Amino acid sequence: MHTYNKIYLAGEMLVESARVYRAARRRVEFVSAILLAGAVIGIIAPYIEELGGQASDHDFVDLLVAMKRLRGATPQDLKRYTAKVIRERRYVYNSLKHAGKKKRGESPEIKPSDDCELIADLQLEAYSVIGRAIDDYIKYINIKDRGGCFRLVNNLPEQLLDILQMPWVEEYPHQF
Repeated sequence: MHTYNKIYLAGEMLVESARVYRAARRRVEFVSAILLAGAVIGIIAPYIEELGGQASDHDFVDLLVAMKRLRGATPQDLKRYTAKVIRERRYVYNSLKHAGKKKRGESPEIKPSDDCELIADLQLEAYSVIGRAIDDYIKYINIKDRGGCFRLVNNLPEQLLDILQMPWVEEYPHQF
């Protein structure tokens, strides 16, 4: 058995996700990129929030919630709306991870046999999830650096630093 640092593993997963995305020619390659990048978000986002920051999914949600607040939504409505938007934003990733849905709150249970289809643009979703994973990784580094922890940045692989420094927006040239 070995001990692994999840932050470094997430960085390696992010590099691999971007590499797979750039070379992707088949649906399964976009699915792989989505799952890897989604897992990066799942690892990094809780650290960001623990350190007082806000993960990329919440940045987007805040804008939508502010618009709802202007329209007079109650705090209870805003809480439900926030959860709904985050669920929708993670829909493709979560759909690829598992089938079916357990009953929670107001959501009805969905049997795995009733959850066989997924409607998505896998290429666009991979692009989007990787972009959010990059944003979260950069936020985590910036928050840690503010606290005087420069050791992390100095030890990151060069490929990861390249991804974190290049604009991801230029990486969506594929058209099939």
